[in-house]
Amino acid sequence: MKHLLQYGLIGDPATTLALPAKPDLHVSPDLIATEPTAPVPSDELTTTVRVQNRGLIPDDSVSTRLTWEQPDGRTTRRTRRLDRFALERTLSFSDSLDERAVGTNTFRVTADPTNEYEEANETNNTAERSQVVFDAGVSLLAPRDYGTVDPEQPSLEVVVSGPATDWGDVVLQLDTVPDFSSPARREVRRAADGLRGTWTPSGLSADETYYWRARLAGTDAEAWRTARFTTAPDGGDGAWLQRGQFFATNETTRLQRTDQSWQFGKYARNVLVFSERGQGSRTDGFVVDGTSDYEYLKFGFGVLVVDGLTGEVRGSESFPTYDLPTQWEDYLKERGEFIGDQQEVIDALDTFLDQVPDQGDYVFVRTRHLARQSNASIPQEVKSLFQSLGSSAIDTLTYNHVWALKARKGESGETVERVSPPSEADDVNEITIEAEPDFPHASGATLSPRIGPASEWDTLRWNGATPGTADAIELDVLAADSTVLLDDLTGGAGEQSLESVDATAHPYLYLRATLSDTTARTAPQLDRWGVSYTGVPELVLDPSGLAPLPDTVRQGEPATAALPVVNYGPVESRPVRVRALLEDASNVATPVLTDTLSALPPDGGRDTTTLAVSSTEFPGDNVLRAEAATGGPPERLPSNNTVVRNLYVRADEEAPSLRVLANGRELPPTSDDVTNLQSSELPFVSTEPTLEVFVRDDNPYLALDDTSYVDVYLKGGLPSRGPGLGSDFRRISFADDALTFVPPDSGTADPLRLQFEPSLATRDSTYTLKVEAEDTRGNAVEPYQGSFRVQQEQVIRDVYPYPNPMNTHTTFAFRVEGGRNEALRDFALRIYTLSGRLVRQLEARHLDSPLRVGWNTLRWDGRDEDGDRVATGVYLYRVRIEGAETTFRGDVEKISVIR
Repeated sequence: MKHLLQYGLIGDPATTLALPAKPDLHVSPDLIATEPTAPVPSDELTTTVRVQNRGLIPDDSVSTRLTWEQPDGRTTRRTRRLDRFALERTLSFSDSLDERAVGTNTFRVTADPTNEYEEANETNNTAERSQVVFDAGVSLLAPRDYGTVDPEQPSLEVVVSGPATDWGDVVLQLDTVPDFSSPARREVRRAADGLRGTWTPSGLSADETYYWRARLAGTDAEAWRTARFTTAPDGGDGAWLQRGQFFATNETTRLQRTDQSWQFGKYARNVLVFSERGQGSRTDGFVVDGTSDYEYLKFGFGVLVVDGLTGEVRGSESFPTYDLPTQWEDYLKERGEFIGDQQEVIDALDTFLDQVPDQGDYVFVRTRHLARQSNASIPQEVKSLFQSLGSSAIDTLTYNHVWALKARKGESGETVERVSPPSEADDVNEITIEAEPDFPHASGATLSPRIGPASEWDTLRWNGATPGTADAIELDVLAADSTVLLDDLTGGAGEQSLESVDATAHPYLYLRATLSDTTARTAPQLDRWGVSYTGVPELVLDPSGLAPLPDTVRQGEPATAALPVVNYGPVESRPVRVRALLEDASNVATPVLTDTLSALPPDGGRDTTTLAVSSTEFPGDNVLRAEAATGGPPERLPSNNTVVRNLYVRADEEAPSLRVLANGRELPPTSDDVTNLQSSELPFVSTEPTLEVFVRDDNPYLALDDTSYVDVYLKGGLPSRGPGLGSDFRRISFADDALTFVPPDSGTADPLRLQFEPSLATRDSTYTLKVEAEDTRGNAVEPYQGSFRVQQEQVIRDVYPYPNPMNTHTTFAFRVEGGRNEALRDFALRIYTLSGRLVRQLEARHLDSPLRVGWNTLRWDGRDEDGDRVATGVYLYRVRIEGAETTFRGDVEKISVIR
């Protein structure tokens, strides 16, 4: 960069620098990873996010938000701040999973979600990734939760699920209480036949609610999967029904389920009672819910009445039950608050306490006995009025006492009093009572659990009781997003067709019941409600099909497995699309299978596709993920539509081996020490040689079946290790008739073979053959360079036996220099005694290999023509070969035999 800047400064027109002017935050699906790859509800799921910045470093930290959307629609959002950064930063989020996460979860990442920064590209800040959480163990297939069964023909069905395949037995329990603690509890073990286990319990009572659960044998209590059902002969299998104790699971608003009945929830009102001697800290005698004030700066006994049923304020008034000075009477008259003389005020208090509060209403009393000119004694008539409300302190009070009362008319046991005597006047100027009485709501609502999924909706039925004239039950049918689909369904019992609800658009429904009683505030009773509907296909991608697939394969090795798909649902499926992806360590997903199976019949219809993965382009850690889907309504148990398997591809990192033969003999590489074109170390070959190149790769799955993997060169002279040692290499084209390419058979360990047959008969010379080769993954072998000599004259040199002296056998070696192999014929090696008697003649058939230019060998076993061992002594031998133009006879040499 420093040098580039310098070039830019000096005005080099060939140099252009593109420096970013803005940040450019970037996230993509391959930058989001989850671990483990096949999570179950007991796991902790870690989501790792790599946020990249492809532009200018931001001025300050950057927000990144992770949104986790679970299968039931619940959404969790978390935001983290990243310090200002260049290139890339990584952050991790951890989540504890539970049963509600079973299914497909979506993790959405947004960089700079509030657009704090103006970026070069605002379209690449969001990406998402899906992760299936598997139901480890069993899933409850039928009856579904809140389902109905025929008590005469009950069938409890489970399907084993999760990434494992060694399931073992399934334990099932049945009981009438939700904690499975009653003496009536029953338990069985069932083997999973394929993927499904079935139990048909006998002796079920009609119109009874039951709880059932299942888990794999050997797993802990957390592995139980629980559901409930009702035996309803008239309801038939498949209906959704909620009644009795099943209502306890509902969401409620201002309504609660206790025992076997509905009751309105209660709300509290805060009432503050303030009594004072004068100059108090408050101006109002009563404050309700912190906002409503009553009896502002009034004299005497202040009284507030609150309806004991509704919590509404029924009335308030202040009663100075003593004589007032004239000026204060005139003041109250001007304000319209003057009641009369002392007796008239006492009579008004009597009337108020008799007519305003009903039985059960709350009565609050405070004192502010100011502007009094009569004595301090409270008339007995006044005391009697408060004694009737349950006051015990009033009998001893005077107007000089500060007193506060909370009472409930007709219920003396709820009376609360506070008193401050005159002796405390110097220390206590005011007292309070703060109360929070409860009142029932006039209406409340209950929301059912989610119902469905359905392929067709049928009928809604409900039954309840509305005994009072003000009692009402109103039902609404809601979509999954809370949109009201049907409303104004009223009455204690009823029936409503749901055929108008499009199950394609609304595969799930909720029911909402609003119970109201505006008079007595006793909730009407909804006893049961139910929905009949047609279910959906329930596909299961059988994970046992992947069991034969090895965890580790060699690069290029095909990975093949069956993918059976089963429909355990009550209706026929649509055509099933099976899709498989291979995700590498960089989170890049590559489709490896897309297939469409025919529609599967209900209740166990099965079909199978075959997965064949070529591992050539996927070295290292991979995750194989296959899923089956119909494109129809959502399934109730979606997690078993997916199977996951780790697949490690052992990378091919070894270079192939290379051999070169000249007329069937190894042609070794030329040593660096050879600098003489006529060096004795250089082998002779025929002037029309057959040079063979063998390139062998130990990986049989990556065949060397193309000419691009090998190159052949030829030059005159030795290898180019210095100046003046020969001509340049000439690459031999595969279009040249002298070069033949023979690929190995597919799937075998046979080598790639080249046959090079150059014509070198024009002159005596030294040649060098160079071979460069690599395998399909680019692993190159050390280039081969081997030199050899050719000459036109054909001669025999260096005939010698070894060992010499010999005992039982010896090997004769000799070298033919020059000419063509085809010109050599009529070979003979004759062995004589010293007197000239022929002992043995060895011919071409005795040679270890066919006679050729270069070194030749043959073995003599020390026997004569009759097969007898020759005696100890010295023998003579001589070689003769018929050449192209003359006969070559070697010198007569000696060999000794020692017995």
